[in-house]
Amino acid sequence: MHKTMNRNSNVYTVIYATVLTVLVAILLSAAALGLKDKQKANMDNEKKQQILQSVASKLGKDVTFENAAQLWQELKMDDAMFCVNTKGEKVEGQTAFDIASKTLFNAGKIREDATLPVYVANIDGVPYRIVSMYGAGLWGPIWGYLSVDPEGKVAGVSFDHDSETAGLGSKIKDDPAFAAAFIGKNLFTDGKFTSVSVTKAGKPANYGGDKVDAITGATKTSDYVGEMIYQSLLGYVPFIQGGNTASGCKKHEGKCNHDKETCQMEGCKKAECTPEACGKEECKAQCGEKHECAENAECDKKAECNACNKAE
Repeated sequence: MHKTMNRNSNVYTVIYATVLTVLVAILLSAAALGLKDKQKANMDNEKKQQILQSVASKLGKDVTFENAAQLWQELKMDDAMFCVNTKGEKVEGQTAFDIASKTLFNAGKIREDATLPVYVANIDGVPYRIVSMYGAGLWGPIWGYLSVDPEGKVAGVSFDHDSETAGLGSKIKDDPAFAAAFIGKNLFTDGKFTSVSVTKAGKPANYGGDKVDAITGATKTSDYVGEMIYQSLLGYVPFIQGGNTASGCKKHEGKCNHDKETCQMEGCKKAECTPEACGKEECKAQCGEKHECAENAECDKKAECNACNKAE
């Protein structure tokens, strides 16, 4: 006669608990795998939101989690990102979006061998270059994105944090007025990188350039934001200044300080901007197809024409 297991025995309890644990583990694993793609998509969308928030003032609208993907597509951001090294040179073989900002730093300073992500948002014909920032906050990591206009001024910023104090340090993310205060600030003074400091009202800038007032009651977090901006942008300085080949533009005898996009917008009107700096096609447009004005001493575009002829 078949015997049933005693449900009150220790053996039954152990077997029951083991089977139940295995079943729950299988269900949780299946759920995690099923949600993995969605979780990744949400994380990517949040990153897109943070990047585009740095140019929200130029877009003339808020960038939200709901509209971030659409704005990203409209601006063709997937085709407008690349990587540079700390010399400002373009780096092939890596996708900017896949780079985690925290991996670029060692002991709070940007690594010399770091590969830096760059995003370019072309808005109303103006290219805004967006760079990544990362640093230590008061209670945990802080990070963000800063956009630079063609003149080297801050076009906008976005900040985020892991565990800053609610209602105080958290305002680096939650207070729109704090982010807005950075717009229009100069990153360079007389050609020297001076960043944008964050100090108490009435106190001078830490680096000799422009500054933003610290958040009341969150001086320490504000200090860390200023340090993050300075240390993060140090790696981008050669690229931002334009003395690089990342955008396909080279300086001509130190005279042409415009990146390629800006030079094209201006139609290569400056004589010192040669085809090497601005592109041969733009120069041709100024000279004419046959460079007929090159033979005319009265032609006000003679210098550009000569540059075109020389390039050919």
